[in-house]
Amino acid sequence: MGWTTEEFGESHEGIVGAVLDDGSEPKPAYFDIGSDAELYRTSEWWAYDGSMGRPRAAAVRASCACGWRGPSTPVAWDGPAGDGLEDLDVSAQRRDWDGHIRTVERRTVPLPADLAALLAALEDKLIPLAEDAPAAALRAAAALDRLSRR
Repeated sequence: MGWTTEEFGESHEGIVGAVLDDGSEPKPAYFDIGSDAELYRTSEWWAYDGSMGRPRAAAVRASCACGWRGPSTPVAWDGPAGDGLEDLDVSAQRRDWDGHIRTVERRTVPLPADLAALLAALEDKLIPLAEDAPAAALRAAAALDRLSRR
């Protein structure tokens, strides 16, 4: 379960990734959850505890789907819980990723102020409409979809 923003979605999904002793990232870990033909795939830090033949993470860092990586922080495997997993505070990695997203936002092409205001006003109208008259809100969304395809 990664971090995403509404604007950038999966293209800038962030996770707390594992870092090995040599500074590299391990290959994705695969899990058979037994309910599907596909295997669950992850590169999140918690999958790299040294069990089931997987390497043990020496450190963690914020990682973004775009390729950006934050600074590494060592994992204390000898913490009070004894496994490094229960004690890991990932708030610093979240802050690193949030900073990355702010940088991405600053680099994107801004909307003209009048268009941004118009979109905000449209959102203010559509949200209550969706609650009061969902079919009308869907009709409005369909009209916007048609407009965007043109």
